[in-house]
Amino acid sequence: MDVREGGSSLVSMRDPEGRDHHNLWTYERIEPERRIEFVSSFADADGNRMPPAEAGLPPFLPQDVRHIVTLEPLGPARTRVTVVEQGYEPGPVRDMSESGQRRVLDRMAALPAAESDAG
Repeated sequence: MDVREGGSSLVSMRDPEGRDHHNLWTYERIEPERRIEFVSSFADADGNRMPPAEAGLPPFLPQDVRHIVTLEPLGPARTRVTVVEQGYEPGPVRDMSESGQRRVLDRMAALPAAESDAG
């Protein structure tokens, strides 16, 4: 992961059917401990951008989706994370992405509790 303005990261996810999906995150703005802005693009396993249809996904998905992640301190060891995605039209695809984002954030929220329980 090259998390700096102009840097990029290759993020891979495995769907329930066992297929791997890759996204290239290109960072446009970084404000340490406050804000991260990046564009997520479908990619192959080597990080080369590719149209959604070539990735085995519906061709109507947007090639690039802008993300704005803000971090807001709430006190000792607590931070509110807000994720805004830009590029989806209203409808089922946007709703599916929102649902996925909520699952990721819910899992992240559970990590500190799981780590303290294990320690």
